Amino acid sequence: MSFWRALTIFSGLSVIMPLITDICLPAIPNMAEYYGVETGRIQQTISYLFIGAALGQIIYGPLADRYGRKPVIVISMIIFTLISFLTIYTATPSSHSLARFFQGATGAGGMIIVRAIIRDLYDSKTATKMLAYTMVGGGLMPILAPIVGGHITNLFGWKPNFLIIAVFGLALTLSLVLWLKESGEEDKKALQITEIFKSFVILFKSKIFVYYTIITIGPFAGLLCILAGLSTVLIDLMGISTSSFGYYFAIIMIGNLLASVAAGKLANLLDSFKLISIGAIICFLSGFTACGLAVFGSMNPFSIVLPAAGFMIGFPLVVSAATAEAMSPFGLIAGKASSMIGFIQLGCGALTSLILGSVSNNTQLPLVIALSLSGTLTIIALWAVYKLKYKG
Repeated sequence: MSFWRALTIFSGLSVIMPLITDICLPAIPNMAEYYGVETGRIQQTISYLFIGAALGQIIYGPLADRYGRKPVIVISMIIFTLISFLTIYTATPSSHSLARFFQGATGAGGMIIVRAIIRDLYDSKTATKMLAYTMVGGGLMPILAPIVGGHITNLFGWKPNFLIIAVFGLALTLSLVLWLKESGEEDKKALQITEIFKSFVILFKSKIFVYYTIITIGPFAGLLCILAGLSTVLIDLMGISTSSFGYYFAIIMIGNLLASVAAGKLANLLDSFKLISIGAIICFLSGFTACGLAVFGSMNPFSIVLPAAGFMIGFPLVVSAATAEAMSPFGLIAGKASSMIGFIQLGCGALTSLILGSVSNNTQLPLVIALSLSGTLTIIALWAVYKLKYKG
């Protein structure tokens, strides 16, 4: 594929999770009113979405290694599109949560296949660059989706947001059928339990895989907490309008977008450890700032939005470089490596956000404490990566 066609496909697959998450964020209070429950209950549907995505990670890697990248992602996108249509018609919060779980489980294939294809086609440095540029698409969607979702919710309610998701899934499926070419080699043993177990043993015996994966947990935990908790804090607690929420969220994700572009450029100038270090320090300072402002009584939208924006600036610097480094030694089991990385990242993030939803207390404290702890975890993991790189 040409660079631009490849980037278009990669970006389309990478924006699935931001789209199905972010377009619905302004609608959380509206959905809670529709179902007659507290906003914390609907907030937890974001966690179920990502729990489904985390479990999906384990499935897609072995399937992609066995049957190839293209058939697996095309079939998963067909199922994703059908489930997205069904999500519009859920009658209870429980059925909606279940639909979101399966939506996440099928949508997760995009992230897995993108990482595997990039690993098939590019060396480590180019892979870092391509992953970073792919995150640009993932950065644009969170800017646009909440704005669109907020205005649509104001005009028509929450259901049309899910119709948009379904139509996007249909368009992406057609694009994959027409444009995507197979990049991997079929491994007929990939689905054998013993082979899967051996592959995972190989991964966890590798300090490179373990340490570089661990350092991405903190950024993902912070991201999931922002997604699950921000709308409740801004709309319910601070009283901003549903349509205004998207613009505040855009401030956060514009920083993420610019940092993704910068990570792609800096990959040619700095080694991976330096990129990771810069991002980890930014995440730590941002989480600490959010917690400090809350403790000292600052309660306005920017006291949470600006530190969250800082955290999301650090996010792509850490994640793009660390993910590329974690996968670089494993060309023969790239699908399984991508699956395990995604499972760990999303699983830990989803559990963190689920806890956040359960302890929601109509203040910003649970969210800012979660951000602070996420940043602290990242800086602790940075020390482990430093020892691995420079002391063996």
